[in-house]
Order: sequence, then structure tokens, then C-alpha cells
Amino acid sequence: NEKVLNCLYKKPEAIFKLICFPWAGGGSTHFAKWGQDTQDFLEVHAIRLPGRESRIGEPMATDIYQIIDEITCAMLPVIQDKPFAFFGHSMGGYIAFKTALHLKEKHKLEPLHLFLSSAFSPHSESPSKTILSCDLTCFLGSEDIDLVKDTE
Repeated sequence: NEKVLNCLYKKPEAIFKLICFPWAGGGSTHFAKWGQDTQDFLEVHAIRLPGRESRIGEPMATDIYQIIDEITCAMLPVIQDKPFAFFGHSMGGYIAFKTALHLKEKHKLEPLHLFLSSAFSPHSESPSKTILSCDLTCFLGSEDIDLVKDTE
């Protein structure tokens, strides 16, 4: 479990657990540190994906269903005894959403809340190339990228 789930501040008396899913390329430590600043009634766990942090020697996953299966196996012993919620940021939001669906369908468990940030809702349309290119231009500070040229 600790290979996949990072909980820096264990709180056995907690009545609720928050499971955090990092952004693409992100690690678990950023979210795991949240446990330091929470009351004793909340225990924070963060997902550690292959190819990151202590799992740097493992190949990065290429199949979201493989990721979801691994997360679910590691998470089941942790979430069975107390209510839990998911928080996913960016790509982590999509993994959190798919993991919640998997838990509900296969294990009859579901988070009380699903918090997502920097992600489009599953039922909405994907952003247009124009919006993406504008975001990339702002991020990179250059209009000399192929995606921007394609939209002109």
C-alpha cells in the first residue's frame, strides 16, 4: 500500500479520509503534506504513480485501467473502514473520476465527494485547439509552436 499511497501524517482517530490524485508528472508529496495542516479528524493520503518519487525506477504507466487497478488494490484496505473523498488535480482529476466509477461498479464503494480542479467535467466537450493553443502560448511565452500556427 505504501508504494502507491503516501500518508505522511497518520491519524488513527480520524473519522474521514481524503485521497488526493496528482497532476501529470506530479508527485504525492505535495498533497501528502496537507495532512500536517488538517485537524485530527481528517487523514490525507496521496497517490504515488509509477515513474515518480520512490517509484522512479518503474516504467511510467501507459494504460489508465492498469493505473486504476493498482490504485484500487492499494486503496481498498485504507477506505473500507471510514468515509472518504477524492481530490484530483488536472490529469489526477480524470484518474480520480475513473477510480470512483471502478470502485462503485466492482466493489460497491464510492467516495462521499469527488473534488476536481483544473479538469473538464466528463460530460463536457474537450477544449478547442484555439483555447489549448492560447493556453500553451501563455505558458510557453511564444507563438512559435506548431499548434498555434495550425489554428491561424
